Amino acid sequence: MGSRFLIIVTLAVAAVLACGAEEREVSSSPPVPTEPIDVSRSYEVKGVTTELRSGATRDIQGMLILAQTGNAYTASFHMNTLYPTADGTLPAEVVGQGDGTIEGNELTGTAEIQLIFGIVPGAAAQFPLAPRIYGPRLVSTSSGSIKADGTLSFETTNEGAEGEEYPPTRTTVSGARVPSDWAKPGGRKPGD
Repeated sequence: MGSRFLIIVTLAVAAVLACGAEEREVSSSPPVPTEPIDVSRSYEVKGVTTELRSGATRDIQGMLILAQTGNAYTASFHMNTLYPTADGTLPAEVVGQGDGTIEGNELTGTAEIQLIFGIVPGAAAQFPLAPRIYGPRLVSTSSGSIKADGTLSFETTNEGAEGEEYPPTRTTVSGARVPSDWAKPGGRKPGD
């Protein structure tokens, strides 16, 4: 009787499990969010710009500010680098604006950039009242991503705007959100 009882219980358990069993897909990658994550923030970034023809590199760092509306974003940035010229290396500001789209945590877009050179030895290009000259205007295409922890990675391909001389470059930067409420649209402004 004990073995009959064990067989009946085993069959009953198997029948219950078979009737309620659901097939499940096993995925090796985490799900991609269908809603875009909120990217509206200031990001402190640093990275490198590489001239595509020569392979020469230069460091770049600064701020990238993103403002999101739905699945679109606008970007403004202000970065610093040392730019090689025929007269030697000059401190340069890299300033610009762009826009693009957001799909999940991926961003793609375009930007217009202006290089501004400081011409006083030892003074950065953004130093108040320092003489400066305007360098080439650039156009760029970009792609990037933002991780759930707020870490941003961006890569841009840059070339001279129409009529401008500039060797094509690729700039790769990454960084983290700057903690502040004011960077978010409708957020608290400094001094509030």
